[in-house]
Amino acid sequence: MVDALNECDNKDDIRIILQLLTKARSLKTVRLRAFLTNKPKIPVRNDFCQIPKTRHHDFILHSMSPAIVDHDITIFLEHYLKIITQELALNPGWPGEKIIRRLIQKTSGLFI
Repeated sequence: MVDALNECDNKDDIRIILQLLTKARSLKTVRLRAFLTNKPKIPVRNDFCQIPKTRHHDFILHSMSPAIVDHDITIFLEHYLKIITQELALNPGWPGEKIIRRLIQKTSGLFI
């Protein structure tokens, strides 16, 4: 996973990272999948335009259905809150469905 690709100090680094990941597809002994996140800035978008569509899939958070994003956030929160509940020996119902719904609402659809 490469998070916040757009935050590279040197813009050439973005191009190099993308080129290396594209070339990695030709590896025969290793299967590599990469997950990249970045803000939709022009230089990064231009670099992605140089890669054939068959080699990458774009998912734009703001164009995703809010129901899908909220569902993903729900799964994430329930999973990690369950771990916290077990580790801290809290009541099995903690923090409760109402609190989880409120947390999801507070995220405003941003799953970062």
